[in-house]
Amino acid sequence: ETLHAHVDALRAVKWDVRIWDEAHMAAGYKSKRTRAALKVASRDRTRGAVDWLLTATLIPNDWSDLWGPLAIMAPEAFGRGSIRFVKRYCDAKPERFSETALDTTGRSNEDELFERLEHWCHVRTRSELRGVLPAKSRNVVLIPPDAQHVRRASRAARGYEAQVEYA
Repeated sequence: ETLHAHVDALRAVKWDVRIWDEAHMAAGYKSKRTRAALKVASRDRTRGAVDWLLTATLIPNDWSDLWGPLAIMAPEAFGRGSIRFVKRYCDAKPERFSETALDTTGRSNEDELFERLEHWCHVRTRSELRGVLPAKSRNVVLIPPDAQHVRRASRAARGYEAQVEYA
């Protein structure tokens, strides 16, 4: 949710591979998060950097949600314009009461899109994964803080104690 605040710092890093977990969060061709992710991803594209996107929910709402993750991962194949994408694959039409907004809740050219996605996406259903994945396990890993973090925590605790005394 704060990706847009860190775009410059992320673009300053020379990435070879970026792994975007919860990639469906970059859904929506108009969202601030999608635009920020595209700026970060475009930085190293000319050097051959690779973006891997992970999600269990590629399409949270409608097919227009596909454009953001696909444009991050494969701009040469999908990133040449969100409007073009939604018109081609989401049967985009002008909204009923708006001159500029598009209704992107439809579907069009499904076979073509599925064929194009085969190269970029590996889709598995829950039923296919049953029995393949190990049971969930949770482990607590304690990482001892360095001296600087101990000092900061101590100052914060003293400040909190002072606030509680006066409350």
